[in-house]
Amino acid sequence: MNSRSVFSTLALGMLFLMVESAAARGVMKVSLQKPLVVAGKSIGPGSCLITWTTHSPETDVSFEMHDKVVIEAHGKMVERPEKAEKDTLVTVKDDSGNQVLKEIRFGGKRSVLVLE
Repeated sequence: MNSRSVFSTLALGMLFLMVESAAARGVMKVSLQKPLVVAGKSIGPGSCLITWTTHSPETDVSFEMHDKVVIEAHGKMVERPEKAEKDTLVTVKDDSGNQVLKEIRFGGKRSVLVLE
């Protein structure tokens, strides 16, 4: 194998890693109308930027308000049989009446981010 084909193979491998890395990251901006509990901490109301990085299937999630990360959480990406109709934050009420974030659904996707 000559040096040119080695370089081409390395360049293709690097491109694949960059594309895979970009696909494993995500961003969603939401407007929280009421407080929400994530990883045992309360957030909102207000504009919130949610970012995540997937390590197949483990996922690190950050919740940012006013340009500051206020909560970091962990979850897993799970495939569902049906695609979500729209981006949705799925919550349940706890015993105290607080809305607890359980999962994030992505419109048009089967992948769901389930929080721990």
